[in-house]
Amino acid sequence: MSAFKVKEARAFETREPVPFWLAFGNVKPTPIPIVHYWVRIEDSKGKSAEGIASDFATPWFHKGIALEDFLAAYRKSLVDAKKTIASANPFEHPFELSYDRGDDLRKEAIKNGTTALAGQGIASLEERAVLDAFGKLNNADALYIPFPSGVNALLGKFDKMLDGFDLSLLLQKPRADKMAIRHTVGHTDPLYSGSPSGGSPSGGSPSGGSPSGGSSNPMDMPLEDFISIYGFKHFKVKVASKIQESIKRLSEVAGLLDKMFLGEGKDYWITLDGNETFESMENVKQFADELAHSPGLHNFRQRLLYFEQPFHRSMLGKMNQQDMAAIDTIQREFHLPLLIDESGDQWDSYRIAIDSGIKGTSLKLCKGVFNGMCDAALAYVMNGGRAGNSDAAEYFISAEDLTVAEPANFGHALDLFSAMGFRHAEFNGFCKTMPLNHRTPTESADALMKMKNLYRKVGDNVLLVPTGNYFPTSDINGPGFGAAVLFDPNDITKRIELL
Repeated sequence: MSAFKVKEARAFETREPVPFWLAFGNVKPTPIPIVHYWVRIEDSKGKSAEGIASDFATPWFHKGIALEDFLAAYRKSLVDAKKTIASANPFEHPFELSYDRGDDLRKEAIKNGTTALAGQGIASLEERAVLDAFGKLNNADALYIPFPSGVNALLGKFDKMLDGFDLSLLLQKPRADKMAIRHTVGHTDPLYSGSPSGGSPSGGSPSGGSPSGGSSNPMDMPLEDFISIYGFKHFKVKVASKIQESIKRLSEVAGLLDKMFLGEGKDYWITLDGNETFESMENVKQFADELAHSPGLHNFRQRLLYFEQPFHRSMLGKMNQQDMAAIDTIQREFHLPLLIDESGDQWDSYRIAIDSGIKGTSLKLCKGVFNGMCDAALAYVMNGGRAGNSDAAEYFISAEDLTVAEPANFGHALDLFSAMGFRHAEFNGFCKTMPLNHRTPTESADALMKMKNLYRKVGDNVLLVPTGNYFPTSDINGPGFGAAVLFDPNDITKRIELL
């Protein structure tokens, strides 16, 4: 395989912040900029191709800090990355580049005043842009280009158990033709039609899925109407450390789901997300105990797949014997598998979680494609040669990407998740933001033409619209990563360049 090198890199930010309903329930949107990382790579024969990756500069990377302070540190870290990538070593595959630069970009982010997780998000932007260019240069989907021996050799550095592992074992050929949506239910989201602040199906959502599309707040639409309109069957429910309040809320959600599904001879599946709100593993165990013994949650518990990141991210790696005993009780006695999310900010985070007794981790674009595939490889080996993307796997990986909506991040997520054989993923960007209003008219028209089964024009907006309870994958099967959508780095009418 030819050697490649990044010849040029540029970073951009939307001129105006993009409204994003980062919180759930009857809330106002948080204006957050979308950033774009553009690269041009060249092979040893002088042939070149461009790649693009985009993402929200989301403050979940660094909770507890003022948004402007986070954005200043994030912008500086992004500019530092694009200034140094051209001096990086040549590579046969983008994963070699991302492994070489990952630790440095995490450290640079910390130095600039933000978190390792923010640095990992920037490393992922860079990796995805290079993957996109790499696929275009090879006229193929980047994920299905054979991995050179150098990539598989890196796996042993990632974890000794992975020495000699073949990453292609993780890829499904052909990919699934659709990806089911796991819909997130927030703490204060209205549940029933006509409930206070809940509106009705006429309340509308940015996706244009409701009959009249009248509301400016997509989360005004209650869960009952989301289910009626889209037919969602997978749900991610937010909980917090106020245990009795959370149990009461879960009982209300369970009542609605039992009525709408079990009462109609159908089924549903649930995951929980604690968002780092539980102060200790003992606190998590108390919640699991209450959940296990709440009679109104019997059917709900039987369909509960895992509990995502209940404890603060910094606790991983600091677990004592009491913590690990609590983890064992939660998973073995109360049958509630645990999964890390925000704690996954290092190459070896999943290994540390496994050594602490935790069985699951999340796969997110913002943590890196290679990093996610290495985690999936570790689950595969720990399961004795079975993939970790099954709901029944002991060591498991979940597909989580709340914010993705625009082509150069949603397309990447859909490409990665479907290629790796996931059946469902957290995809709520379609109802929480306007994904293409910040792009130029030419770029929006290109997305409509190339991804016609995913994006539609609704009024003056180009929106991401599900097909019922799933997204089809037919539009992402071209060269590049997640389809070769247009991005013109020289058209800055809707964005500014970060220098």
